[in-house]
Amino acid sequence: MCWKKTNKTADMLRKIIINPKYAVLLALTIAIIAVVITSPVYRKQMNAAMERINSQSRLLETKFGTMEYAIHGQGKPVLLIHGAGGGFDQGLWLGQTTLGSGYQFIAPSKFGYLNSNTPKETD
Repeated sequence: MCWKKTNKTADMLRKIIINPKYAVLLALTIAIIAVVITSPVYRKQMNAAMERINSQSRLLETKFGTMEYAIHGQGKPVLLIHGAGGGFDQGLWLGQTTLGSGYQFIAPSKFGYLNSNTPKETD
């Protein structure tokens, strides 16, 4: 009797997966469950990252607006410019990863990144 129940269950699962309506519904249900489960952990990690980033930076007022930057380490100064996806934190990480210690890393956040303003048009 158990074998027949398992067979019926397998047949029912095949019908659900093969039918596009049920397959979409199943995929959406799985996606919603995944978001509900992972959202609190994601929020906690993002808040910790923002606290870490905000504790390392300094702000400089310029005629173009506020510019955020960080200075880390001792030694020869090295100016680090971040890529398209980050701010000063990405520059610091790049310097520490590629050059190691013995340098003073100066890493600004480009205009529009993290707490650096996007300047208005100037003369």
